[in-house]
Amino acid sequence: MNNLLKIIAERWNKLSSTKKSIIIVLGIAVVLAAVFFVQWLTKVEYAPLLTDLNPTDANAIVEKLKEFGVSYRLENQGKTISVPKDQVYEVMIQLAGAGVLHNSDIGFEIFDQQRLGTTEFDNNVNFMRALQGELQRTIMAFAEIEEARVHLVLPKESLFIEEEKPASAAITLELKPLAKLRPEQVKGIIDLVSSSVANLPPENVKIIDTSGRVLSDEINLDGQSTFVHQTQYELRRAFEKDLEKRVHNLLSAIFGEGRAVVMISADLDFDQVEEETIDYGEGSVVGQETVAEESTGSSMGGPVGDPNLTPEVPGYVGVNPMDSTYQHESTTTNYLVDQIRRVTVRAPGQIRSLSASVVVNGQLTEEQLLEMERVVAAAIGFQELRGDQISVTSMTFDTGEEDTEPTQPETEQPTAPYPAYLPYLVGGLGVVLILVIAVIRRRRRMKKELAEPIIEEVVPAIPMEEVVPQLTPEEKVKKDKQQKIKEVARKKPDEVAQLIKAWLAED
Repeated sequence: MNNLLKIIAERWNKLSSTKKSIIIVLGIAVVLAAVFFVQWLTKVEYAPLLTDLNPTDANAIVEKLKEFGVSYRLENQGKTISVPKDQVYEVMIQLAGAGVLHNSDIGFEIFDQQRLGTTEFDNNVNFMRALQGELQRTIMAFAEIEEARVHLVLPKESLFIEEEKPASAAITLELKPLAKLRPEQVKGIIDLVSSSVANLPPENVKIIDTSGRVLSDEINLDGQSTFVHQTQYELRRAFEKDLEKRVHNLLSAIFGEGRAVVMISADLDFDQVEEETIDYGEGSVVGQETVAEESTGSSMGGPVGDPNLTPEVPGYVGVNPMDSTYQHESTTTNYLVDQIRRVTVRAPGQIRSLSASVVVNGQLTEEQLLEMERVVAAAIGFQELRGDQISVTSMTFDTGEEDTEPTQPETEQPTAPYPAYLPYLVGGLGVVLILVIAVIRRRRRMKKELAEPIIEEVVPAIPMEEVVPQLTPEEKVKKDKQQKIKEVARKKPDEVAQLIKAWLAED
């Protein structure tokens, strides 16, 4: 081992500083990568066990997990408990067996265990608690509701009807962040509570939220609720926006985008009308009955003498008998009368009138304005008999101020499927790789600079006093030789350098 350490030390000392730096950086990178890899392999992956817990339930479950020796994590401000992923179902069964999974609100399971000596008062109190708990559980089924509390007031029953008092209920709701109950949902909660409690009229149910707003006051239980009016308003606005969009697209194609503003107001009739009409057609004979009567007989005529005389009186002559005949005929005809019954139900949403206002950027002539008015009238279905109105004007827009679009709220990013430290690991390896590449490139550049020969050309300085020196023939020959040597050195620097080295070696 000592010899091995000496060999390693000797080889380490022989290495250049650049190689030592590269080996150190690579060693650190390998160690860090190994550490992160081992942590990733041995990391325990947690999965949610229970969510949306209240503090009471969360405390009971945490105590049981400590008792079972199961590791856990509290998330979402203590409302979510997570355990190792491979133990979720096992822990769920253990908690169910321990009896801590049921909701903390007491329901009708309070009557599962009856104690001896329970009085009627105790039963009444337990019944109210159970009814409140069951209603609370049902109300919390709404996705928008975080927590709910129900308080009931049940008066004592009386033998006399005039002494009976109606029940009442008060409900407190805690909504989830950014959640809002629609009016029909509030009405549904009122109907649920009213139908679940005896002698509880809907107007005696009060619903408030944690901000103190009375939600039940926004519902009109006698007639149409406010959400019906809200729906009618939304339908009217949707219809107006559709017409505005159609006209705006038409004008944008003519004048260009942003050069026309359209506003349309619609008066819609949401009354549902039912009309019934009965028409009678021409009758046809379905039967005819004729009845004829005839009789013949005789009757005594009137007195032939003085009518004031009686038979006992002298001068009475007697009566004159007469024959009579009776005939009567009647006809009964039965007709079938055609009957047509029409029931017409007018759907709500009929248009009573339309009002359109159009402003165009720029100056238009009267003929152009009239033409645009006809175009808009055709686009919205203008009917003069209905009382529709159209106004088309032109003016110069003020474009000095620019509309700023509201910033969209940032959406929550989904959870990444890889470990949280993986980006840091990748970033560290990237930095190490960049350093290694930089060192290698620097070393190559240094080798290349050392391989290139450095040739220094010495140019003799010419004194300022010698302007045009007079040279002898020997000097001219010497100068020509020097000039030729310079040219050879400039053209073949490698050969000259080798020659100079050889001369120096001989000396």
